[in-house]
Amino acid sequence: MSDLLRMDCFCLRRKRSVMVCLILAFVFALVETPLAALFRWLLHVDERIPPTPVSEILKNPYSSISRMLLFLGVSGFYFADQEGGFIKTIAGQFPRRSYIAVSKFLVTALPVAVFALAGILGDLIGRSVFYGVVFDAEIPAALGKLLLKLLLAHAVCTVLLMVVSALRLKALGITLSVLFGLGFSGMIYDLISLVFYQLFKKHFELGDYMPDQILTADDPKTVLALVSAGVTIALFLYLSVWLYNRRDVR
Repeated sequence: MSDLLRMDCFCLRRKRSVMVCLILAFVFALVETPLAALFRWLLHVDERIPPTPVSEILKNPYSSISRMLLFLGVSGFYFADQEGGFIKTIAGQFPRRSYIAVSKFLVTALPVAVFALAGILGDLIGRSVFYGVVFDAEIPAALGKLLLKLLLAHAVCTVLLMVVSALRLKALGITLSVLFGLGFSGMIYDLISLVFYQLFKKHFELGDYMPDQILTADDPKTVLALVSAGVTIALFLYLSVWLYNRRDVR
C-alpha cells in the first residue's frame, strides 16, 4: 500500500493539469483584491476599506474559481491511470483492486490542502498590498473553520473519485467539477427540493445538507458540516471500493 501511495503522489506531482490549475488558483486569489480596487477607482468610489482580519481570510480558503480549479485538477489526477493504460499494470499487483481507490482518496488530501494554501497566500498578499491585514483574536477559531472547509472539499472530491475513477466517466466528472466549484449544483438541489415538496407537501432544502453547498458558506455550522462530509465520504468511498472490486480493469 505504501508503494501505491508513493506512486500516486509521484503521479500527482507530474500531472500537468494539476500544476496548471494550482498556479491559476494562486493567480486568481492574488489579483482578486487588486481588480476590486481597480473597479472602485474607475467607479470613483472613495469609501475607505479597513484592513482585513486574517481570520476572515483563513475562513474562506477557496473562491468559486479556486474550488472549480481544485475539482478539475483532482478529476484529471483520478483519470490519469486510465488515460495512460497504467491501471492494467498496477491492478494485478495488489490483492484487491480497491487499494487503488483508497490510495487515491488518501492522496487527495494533498491537493485539497495545497490549493487552500495557495488561495490563502494569494488573498493575503493581495489584501496586504492594497488594504492591509490585521491579526485578530479570532484566528484560532478560524483555523478550526479552515480544517472544516478542507474536510468538505475532500468529501466533494470523493464524489468525483467514484464518478471519474471507479465509473470512468471523465466528461461527467468535469461537468460536476464545474457545477460543484461554481455553485451551480444548488439549482439542481432546488429542483429536487421542489419535486419533494410537490410529492409530499413538506419543505426539505436538500442543498442545506450537501457538502459542496456548505463549503460555500462563510461560517458553516460545525456539526452539520461534519455529518455531511462524513456521510458523503463514507458512502462514495464505499461505492468506489465496491465498483473497483466488481468491474474489470481495462
